[in-house]
Order: sequence, then C-alpha cells, then structure tokens
Amino acid sequence: MNKVVSSPANKTSRLAIGIIIPLIIILTFIVISLFFFLHLMNQYSIRINDIGKIRGGIQRYVKIRVMGHEDIELLNTIKSQIKDCYNFEQKNKLLFTDHDLSTIINLNASLDNIYNLLEVNQLEEAFRISEIAWSLADEIVNN
Repeated sequence: MNKVVSSPANKTSRLAIGIIIPLIIILTFIVISLFFFLHLMNQYSIRINDIGKIRGGIQRYVKIRVMGHEDIELLNTIKSQIKDCYNFEQKNKLLFTDHDLSTIINLNASLDNIYNLLEVNQLEEAFRISEIAWSLADEIVNN
C-alpha cells in the first residue's frame, strides 16, 4: 500500500495559500471601497462647488436686473445647474437625503419667485427672496 505522506513543506504551502487568498480578497475589497469612496467625495465636492455657483449666480442675477439689464442666459444657466444638482442628488442617495432634494426644489422656486418679482419691479421683495435662496443653498452644503 502506498501512503501519501504530507511533508512539512506541503502543509506550509497549504497554510500559506489559506492565509494569502483571504488577504488578497480583503485587500481587493479595501481598494475597491477606497476608489468608490474617493469617487463619491469627488462628486460631492463638485456639487458643493456647483451650489456655490448657484448661490452666487442668483445674487448676480438680482444685481444685473436691478441695474436695469436682462440676462436670460444667466437665468437659464442657474436653472440648469439647479436641475443638474437635483438629478445628481436623486441618484446618490448615499450622500443626500430627501430633505436635500426638497431644499433644491425650494431653491428653484425661489429663483422663479425672484424672476417674477423683478418683472413687476418689486425690488425689495426680490432682495428678501434672494437672501432666502442664499440660506437654502447654505443649507444644502451644510446639511
């Protein structure tokens, strides 16, 4: 009868493989998780910047209108940025809440309200609403 005798080297190899394979799996998971996290943080920082552009754009739009000029391109740019933020936040539930989405909706409504107020020359109310829009944008970033 032939008996297969396990040599100490064979046992060591199996032990090494038993340790190395789980370590490779764990390290792969860590690397993939890190890339996912970095991607999300990059997207989040882009959105923070976009919210700043929206906030500043609204203030600039009010200033331009008060000076007696019309800038539909700026208004459309701001509306497009708001829509992009809403769509991004709707897709990324890991980073944002339903409260953030409703705040973006309110920010868009504020911009519409500002436009309507400026159309009928209610400057003081338009300034007041623009400050509310500023606060809403801050709320999105600080939430």
